[in-house]
Amino acid sequence: MLKNKPNYWSFRSEKLIPPLQEWRTKLSKGGAMRMFRLILVLFVVFTFHLLPVGSATGNTGSGQDAVLKTSTPAVELFVTSWCPYCKRAESFFRREGVKFNKFDVEKDPKARARFQKLNPSGGVPVALINGRKIKGYSEDAYLRALGGD
Repeated sequence: MLKNKPNYWSFRSEKLIPPLQEWRTKLSKGGAMRMFRLILVLFVVFTFHLLPVGSATGNTGSGQDAVLKTSTPAVELFVTSWCPYCKRAESFFRREGVKFNKFDVEKDPKARARFQKLNPSGGVPVALINGRKIKGYSEDAYLRALGGD
């Protein structure tokens, strides 16, 4: 009784499940190389897809050069009109030739909302340099964030 029962799990059996039989036939007719190529292509595609992407500006040396060469400023400065340190920060960026966007958090509601998300504790100036947040006025911190000294 057991001798008549087909063995569906053996590749040597003539009575394989039909999809397995087709797969075995294709592999025996040179399909193994095609299968290998397909797996290789998929491996390469997924490997390159997962690689980290470099910065859009590249490493050009000093951070100031990188900021100056970008089409949109990489420096955002959140200020108020009455703050003396905000004025110093503005003059620092101008003196260094760094392009920046200035946002007055008292006059611009959108800037205020963004400022509150960046700095819930409050306090100006806040500089966002290449994605790095710097609270307060510090030329050294600005230069480090720009990639300079």
